[in-house]
Amino acid sequence: MNEHDYAIIVGIQHYPGVSHLSGPLNDADDFKKWLLDTAGGQIPEDNITMVCHKYEDKDLPGLNVYNANPTRDTIRMTFEKLNAHGRAVRGAFDTEELEQKSLRFYMDADDHCLYAGRRLYLFFAGHGLNDKNVKNNISLLAANGNYNELANQGVDAFHCLDFYEKSGYFKEVVLITDCCRIPKMVDNANHILLPDPANPFRKVRTNFMISCQDGQAAREMNFEGRCNGVFSKILLEALAVAKSNQENRGVTYQEINSYIANNKHRFSGSQTPVIHGNEYGSEITIVERASNFGNRFEIQFVFPDEWIGGVFSIAKANHDPLITNVTITVNMMSFKLPLEILRFKANFNGQEKSGIFEIESATKEMKL
Repeated sequence: MNEHDYAIIVGIQHYPGVSHLSGPLNDADDFKKWLLDTAGGQIPEDNITMVCHKYEDKDLPGLNVYNANPTRDTIRMTFEKLNAHGRAVRGAFDTEELEQKSLRFYMDADDHCLYAGRRLYLFFAGHGLNDKNVKNNISLLAANGNYNELANQGVDAFHCLDFYEKSGYFKEVVLITDCCRIPKMVDNANHILLPDPANPFRKVRTNFMISCQDGQAAREMNFEGRCNGVFSKILLEALAVAKSNQENRGVTYQEINSYIANNKHRFSGSQTPVIHGNEYGSEITIVERASNFGNRFEIQFVFPDEWIGGVFSIAKANHDPLITNVTITVNMMSFKLPLEILRFKANFNGQEKSGIFEIESATKEMKL
């Protein structure tokens, strides 16, 4: 269990000043489930703060920008509570002082500095915008905002990331947003945190995983009857199955980025995710796993008509068998396979076909 990791999850679905969405609350819930999962973030539930508000259909007619939640101030106060802890730990003389005050802390094995925690996850889902005059900018619009005179009722996600990188409250920070980036003039009005840089400087590792580029829209769609942000859905897939770095047997932002790139055809319209880190960001192991090859995922194969009645086999690249002489009874059949390079062989009507293919995605459909 990663008892020194924390998360703030903000999901906003109902916007009386814009239009209501259908996916952000599902995205927020799904990300929380991943954080709690022993195969995922492995974070204690007490370390996760949810900033969400679900309205029933009967409540929507009376909803307006004056009573909709969560507001910008609600979100800001959530951060301020966390930051009070961060300031107290960073300002402590030693561990004895922290223990006397019953303050939880994390001491990094490399720099031996005292932190409020090892890692902080920031997750934002909802309507969004970016300040057209500022590079690397994306704001989550609060429930009481709109894209006109209330565009300043938001939270600048990149500014939050920059705040934690400079303050040194946490050794690692991972920012995830699933929001549109509609260009607007907000003149830095969505900065909710006052600067508090560490002195001396601390080497904080950061990653950011953003659903789209400047000016693009982040899409949502139904997945088996349940609406999610497309980016959130594919990102959680990547966190579950992306191939680990063979040197450290862990998944970094580079492996996440590769999985997203291999699934770019699943993003509708013009939506190009942006995934990167600061100069120390590649040192963050987002998910640790002993091996990619122990997990198997259901892959659907599409066979030509003339193959029906024949037999089909799959082996690893080194020829170790996985599936042997299965009769092909229909055009579409599913098999549980690992994400790696594999070999196939089919015998039908006195003919033999063989080849090499790679399973890159947990939802891959293979046409043979």
